[in-house]
Amino acid sequence: MSTLKPYFLTLGVAVAIAAVALLTMDLPPSLDDAPPGGVRVPDDFCDQWFAGGAEVPDFAEKCDSSVEPSLAKAAAMAVRRFSTPDNRWFLASIPPAWADRPRRQALVILHGSAGNTESALCEAEKMRTLHNLALVAIPHIEASRESRAHPDDPGPADELIASVLQVLKPACPGTTDYFLYGVSRGARLAISLAAMDLARPDGPRFAGYLLDTAPWFDKGFTMPPTLEKLLAERGNRTFARGRFWLYCGDRNEKMCSRVSDTADRLKQYGGQVDAVVRDPQGVHGLFHSHTPVVPGPAAQALLAYLESFAPDLSRVPAGATK
Repeated sequence: MSTLKPYFLTLGVAVAIAAVALLTMDLPPSLDDAPPGGVRVPDDFCDQWFAGGAEVPDFAEKCDSSVEPSLAKAAAMAVRRFSTPDNRWFLASIPPAWADRPRRQALVILHGSAGNTESALCEAEKMRTLHNLALVAIPHIEASRESRAHPDDPGPADELIASVLQVLKPACPGTTDYFLYGVSRGARLAISLAAMDLARPDGPRFAGYLLDTAPWFDKGFTMPPTLEKLLAERGNRTFARGRFWLYCGDRNEKMCSRVSDTADRLKQYGGQVDAVVRDPQGVHGLFHSHTPVVPGPAAQALLAYLESFAPDLSRVPAGATK
């Protein structure tokens, strides 16, 4: 037995040295293995991640023709393309010195049928610079086509959002709130996505749902089976705990009456409709209703609405904000 003592002593020393080496390694921050209270991450962690994204050389060319060339150029310089672990992609644009912002809100944008992922960021560029919003645009229509699902079925977009947030949350852990914003067809999709999000057992991913020019599923728009099933199963709990903000422009003929109907349906199924903003000079899409320099009244109302949200620090790991 005495002959084994030197062996165990040597083994113990080796284990102790290995443990010290592991403890002193410069490991990257991990949210999956976070201790209670979260992990400490560098204040500029999100800025560093964003700087590593790929530039989008043809971005400005894909912006809508209504967007001022100077604004399209500014947006092009600010946007980056990122990949997800399952080989999907998305575009993102964050404000300058994002790490220095006490309130870090992000808009996940769903464009309409006539738009594209690039134009969605172009049109929302003023919100990034004026409100210090992070903007994220996803190719949801492309995802729907690939799955051959119902045109407004939320399944493919929900999977894509999950993949995008799997990248964003660890990369930008200081983000206090995510909002889902959809315009036209993207707004109809956002209604179904909200119903799915609010039914999640672990709670919703979004603090609010912003519906820009969102008609309900009638008069030519068939309801996707996923939403139909949720409404049947959950009834007036379908949109419970959900906060909604709606927009319509009076110059978009008869759309405001349909948006009002959407607000009524959301309330019927338990949703909290905080505002229905009606712009007398507004058109189809609130970002089309203001100049490159000054946001229109609807955009100003949206900014004020976002400011009304107290930062949800329960979503933020300890040490991830200043």
